[in-house]
Amino acid sequence: MKFYKAQTNGNDFVIIEANGNTLSLSQKKLIADRKHGIGCDQIIFATQKNGRYCLDFYNQDGTHANMCGNGSCATALFIKNKYGLVCMEFEVFQDAELFPVKVGSLGEPAQAYLDRFRWRDVVKSRAYHIAPPENIYKAKILENDVSIEFPLPLQEGNIITTGNKHLILEMSEIDKVNEFSRLNPDCNIHFVKQLSSDTLRVKTFEKGVGWTLACGSGAVATGYHSKIQGKINIIHDGGKSVVEIKKSHVSLTTAPRIVYEGELYE
Repeated sequence: MKFYKAQTNGNDFVIIEANGNTLSLSQKKLIADRKHGIGCDQIIFATQKNGRYCLDFYNQDGTHANMCGNGSCATALFIKNKYGLVCMEFEVFQDAELFPVKVGSLGEPAQAYLDRFRWRDVVKSRAYHIAPPENIYKAKILENDVSIEFPLPLQEGNIITTGNKHLILEMSEIDKVNEFSRLNPDCNIHFVKQLSSDTLRVKTFEKGVGWTLACGSGAVATGYHSKIQGKINIIHDGGKSVVEIKKSHVSLTTAPRIVYEGELYE
């Protein structure tokens, strides 16, 4: 089976033109293993149906991911290089029970968190239910840059849904990452510091992966949460992306790279 390795701001992927069910859980984990396999943050399975590309994402630990912005950008570049397309639509496979209701156990209140980002002081209950946004994403390639259009995110306090769920916190709380991860196992966690009127510094801890150099859907989430007007520069550990919030969607622009191609062997 042929595979392609790509990266976007150090967030790396293995792209396979096949259905996600083609490989078992153990095979997916082996591919993502950096010592015994190829190594990646996510595996992306890409198929074509009725003129639209269908993407299925899996984390490093083999668990399913409902969206990957950087991976979508990398896949768009792969499709452009191989098939010559510069505009395309992606349909992303998402879990049917994506956002179950979160409640505390009988007789106990639900966990609460404090949103202190940008000096707000708002307590929100973690008993929430958020429906997934429409899972169709548009991609456009211009020279070395790839832009993905996200539906407008859904927000519940400092949890932003952009296909995946993202918990947005201040950079000063980064030492509490293990606690936040335990209390929010269904969220990617982003620690944010505003550097200027249009620039955010972001460090990301992804569920199913751990610390990553960048996160595309997380960049969209942090940009949307910031309420900054115009284009927003997101500085990750692995590079920079640009987010722009519009009336009907949010765009993510990055510069992915296809690193190499090869063949998988059992």
